[in-house]
Amino acid sequence: MTGTQIYDPMAGGWKDLGMLDVMQMNTRNHFLAFRKKHYRWTASQESITLMLANFWEAVLNLINIGKQLRVG
Repeated sequence: MTGTQIYDPMAGGWKDLGMLDVMQMNTRNHFLAFRKKHYRWTASQESITLMLANFWEAVLNLINIGKQLRVG
């Protein structure tokens, strides 16, 4: 999660996001809808995650190490 950035056109470059911002992007957003005098919860989530190739390789290596540890 550290190193997550978003492009800020006002600043003219990339801006680091805080941990709370990243957590909020990746959790479900619940909205309270009022219809026919009944409260209903609706959920919506959309997320696009782009990772650098070297980071993705590191994640896959950790997954493979975990599988080997479980088997052995």
